[in-house]
Amino acid sequence: MLIKKLKLTNFKGIKSTVTIPLAPITLLFGGNSSGKSTILQSFLYLYEILINKNLDPIKSFKQGASCYLNGFENLVHGKDLDNVISIEVELDTTDVILHSYLSDTEELYISDSIESSDGFQLNEPSLASMSIKLDIAGGSDGVPYIKRTEIFLNGELFAAISREDLSKQIWLVLNPECIEKMNEYYGDPSISQIVADGVGGDSFIYLDKLDSAVPNADFRLSINKNSWTDTGNFGNNPYIGKLVLEVILSQIICGPFKVLIKELTKLIHIGPVRVVPPIGYAPNKEPNDWYSGLAGWDKFAFSDDNFKLKVNECFGEKGLLSKYQFASHGFYNHVKVIDKVMDIAHEPMELGIGVSQIFPFIVAAADKSFSFISVEQPELHIHPGWQLIIADLIIKSVKENPNRLFLIETHSEHLMLRLLNRVRENENDGADLKIDPDIISVVCVYPDENGRPYYQRQRILPDGDFELDWPEGFFEERYKEV
Repeated sequence: MLIKKLKLTNFKGIKSTVTIPLAPITLLFGGNSSGKSTILQSFLYLYEILINKNLDPIKSFKQGASCYLNGFENLVHGKDLDNVISIEVELDTTDVILHSYLSDTEELYISDSIESSDGFQLNEPSLASMSIKLDIAGGSDGVPYIKRTEIFLNGELFAAISREDLSKQIWLVLNPECIEKMNEYYGDPSISQIVADGVGGDSFIYLDKLDSAVPNADFRLSINKNSWTDTGNFGNNPYIGKLVLEVILSQIICGPFKVLIKELTKLIHIGPVRVVPPIGYAPNKEPNDWYSGLAGWDKFAFSDDNFKLKVNECFGEKGLLSKYQFASHGFYNHVKVIDKVMDIAHEPMELGIGVSQIFPFIVAAADKSFSFISVEQPELHIHPGWQLIIADLIIKSVKENPNRLFLIETHSEHLMLRLLNRVRENENDGADLKIDPDIISVVCVYPDENGRPYYQRQRILPDGDFELDWPEGFFEERYKEV
């Protein structure tokens, strides 16, 4: 899993910086309107910023027309436009190969231009983690803008890109201490000197071809000619030195954006109340309304037989043990629900509400192309026994694809208890569902003394118990009733 940590400041109910540790199975518990959904919405906003280039989104159209964000004013803490939203995402880049930003032709051109029998080759940087931090401010013209972008390497600030309100100038600031470590990152004793010499020790490096403090992940940075120093390290061709410097900086600064954007394109968000398809509903060949859940029915309707089998197995003998199967037929690929016992076909809305509430989540979990599944209350309207099995289905999905991230806002004790049980059980219990506690991140949300949301990590011990007492309800309520 690439996205390891989220930090938020001045976002919705959050004022001071909070840190949310993420794991393949991340659960957010808390009372109603406590701030759980805020975490999920921050990723929707990040998607709008980086992919749709929209800092003031009314809706998250990627997830459906009913998924409202209501603009920057609704997202900034206290609806105070003088506050600056900060969103920071930490990526696990241990096994990531960053984009090179150098074409084969350019590499040959550099090799032919320098006096070296070995030609030119830029090693892959080796970094355990890279973080991206965005500061979003309200502009004096009423239009929000990216005020500052920061890149961290192994937890240390490497670079910051800034822009003043209404200014067209974009400048880059590098951390000299981190520049000195670039030889280590690249396994090349010359990299730090190339960077230090190229910028000539300047504090401010002006960048061309940018209209935002967020770099374009698909293109190289372009350093203004007045911010670059020709030291002659690459012979008599000054263009070569500038090109090499831009390639190195782009790989470290633009590269993590490309990684994060790729992960966000695999994000789907399922809202808290899923819509039941009406009678005669014609599925969409391009499913996108995940927030309402209709995209789950759309996806199933136009999927191949193997995918339909996988979904039906989740409802059948390998999952919920229900009597239902799903099939699509006819010119419009209408989805029908088959009662295997009575041998009767039903419209989805003819059944109890529980089936329609869990169906989109089952479809999403079965689709390997979605590596980031965000969902509110997957347990809504379903039997406690099904909630236990949902936990097992999530475990199976993560075991099949360790790079998956389930970000779940929930009130389900049953789901939590099943996960704890799978932590404590023995390897030889037969179901192959034992999991390591590090696979799970549990965050409890409750109000602090000022009424603002407080996010507490609930670590799970190897024996399947919590390290800390559970605050603000859950579990304790049951003890009082027994």
